[in-house]
Parts: sequence; structure tokens; C-alpha cells
Amino acid sequence: MSHIITQEYIQHPAAKHLMSKCLTLMPKPGRYTSVVDHLMTVRYDSDSIVSMVVKPAIYFILQGFGHIELAFFQKVTTNQSFLIIGPQMPMVARIKASREHPLIVMVLHIDFKLLRAIEIMTSPGQDSIVFPDYWVTNGLMDVNMNKLLLKLLNRDQNGGAPTQLTPPELIELYAYVMKLPQGGILKRMAGEAYSSLLHSIYWANDRYTNPLAVTDLAKEADMSLTSYHRHFKAITTLSPLQYLKTIRLMEARRLMLFYGNSAATACQKVGYESPSQFNREYKRFFSMPPHKEISYTIHFNKPVYQPLSLNHRFKPLLINSAVIE
Repeated sequence: MSHIITQEYIQHPAAKHLMSKCLTLMPKPGRYTSVVDHLMTVRYDSDSIVSMVVKPAIYFILQGFGHIELAFFQKVTTNQSFLIIGPQMPMVARIKASREHPLIVMVLHIDFKLLRAIEIMTSPGQDSIVFPDYWVTNGLMDVNMNKLLLKLLNRDQNGGAPTQLTPPELIELYAYVMKLPQGGILKRMAGEAYSSLLHSIYWANDRYTNPLAVTDLAKEADMSLTSYHRHFKAITTLSPLQYLKTIRLMEARRLMLFYGNSAATACQKVGYESPSQFNREYKRFFSMPPHKEISYTIHFNKPVYQPLSLNHRFKPLLINSAVIE
């Protein structure tokens, strides 16, 4: 049933026009920045496995298919669907794409100040607000969503320049998504508790290669240890220590896969003191020992370079091209 609905939206003129503009602006595979702050577009032309840490964002999948694994969440994304990710967390995506049928995604990283302002201006009565117990959700794009994204892309194609002013189309898009059943996540993200927790995660991401105590993270969030554990697990589905372990393992994988580091070198760079512990935890997380998993990925898939991208803005870069950091 959902497949039939999806195809109806693909045939709508707004969806067709949006795809046409994206392909014009994205002639090759890669990431493309936008004149609209926090908005970027991504194109994949081949089957790929992508592992990275994602920021809070709304992902608009205009075309293509992907299987997303986020901690203990698994989501299948397909043509004309959207995905809202509330926490900053590790992600592994298995993408199906080709030159004839590329994966096209528009990514809107959450602007928390703007989100809070819109929530204050547009929030209806408390009885009509639905706050979900989960922080990752998806749904099908509709005609209005396609039209709003089309308005934002017009700024790029018309040769617009970056500006400090917030485009009214962006405010309209946020307000529209917040009214959807899935928009409860955005309403929760506008709260103070989420902001405090996110600050502590960013703080930890700048120091993940060093020994960190959960008490230090709780202090940064200005929460008690018990409260911090509860909020952290509710938002990320991971304990603080599990989160740090996952970050270290994914960065170690990136160092081995794209820079040719040995397991011993990568293990040391991400803060592990024991190579045997690193090998055990890597195997538990990726289902294979480091050297076998890397060899398997290179042989059977087309790994795509991704920066770890914790607290830093995305850099324009061509996928599968020479990379200079």
C-alpha cells in the first residue's frame, strides 16, 4: 500500500520538478552545500555502505533506497520519504543506487534557535501536541513538502548568495513538518532538557579519544548522574559509555578503511589502551574482526569516504574522489 502512495507522489509535477532541479544542481555524485544555511544535498550513483555520525536532521529522500541502522533503530527509506533523526548518533546506511537511478537526498540540519522560535510562535494548545517516546521517525513526503523544498532550491538555481537572514521558505518548512504526526520530535528538540543534553554530547565528541567519566558529561549538562543516564538513554537508546564506544569504533573503521591504518594504529588513535579489547568490541559491533571486516567491505561493496563529522560542518567533497583533509 505504501508503495502505491509513494509512486503517486513521484508522479506529481512538484516532485518531478524538484528532482529535475536537484539533478541540475548535482551533476555528479557528492555532497553539495546550499546558499540556505544548514541545508545540503547528497547524490550517490552506486551501491555503497556509509558509516558516520549523523547530526539532528530531517532527511528528505527524493529518490532511491537505503537501509538505515541507528544504534538499535532500523529504518528502510525509499522514494519520496522523509526521516527525522533527533539525537546525534552513529549511523550505518546500506545504499542501493546506480547512474540510471541515483539516490538523491536533501538534508536539513536542525537549527535549534530557529526551531525554538517557531515553537514559541506557532505552538497550539498543549492538548493537541503529541510528544513521542522515540527520537527517530519517518513518513511519506507529500505534495506540500515537495513544493516547499522546491522553493528553497530555487534560491540555489537563481544564483542566490548566502545571507544572515532566515529564508521565509525555511520557516514555512519547519512549521509544516512540526504540524505532522512525526513533528512531535521537533517539539521535544525545542526544549531546554534536550539542549543541555546535546551540549554535553558535543563536549564529549571533542574529547572522545581521552578517558571520559560519565560524571563529567552529567556536569556539562548540569544534571544529576541518575537524570543524565535516563535522558541520554531515552534520546540515543545508548548509555553514555556505549555511545563513546560506538564513536571510537566507527572512527577506527574510517581510519583503517580510508587511510590504510593498521588495527593497532587505529585502536591507539581512538583511545583504546588494549588491542585485544579493541578487537573483541570491534568484532561484536561489526560482526567480524577488523582486518576481515575491512577486506570484506572493500571487496564486496564500494565504501564511500565520510568524515566523522561530529561537531563540524560538512565540507563540499566529491564521493569516491581523492580526499584531502
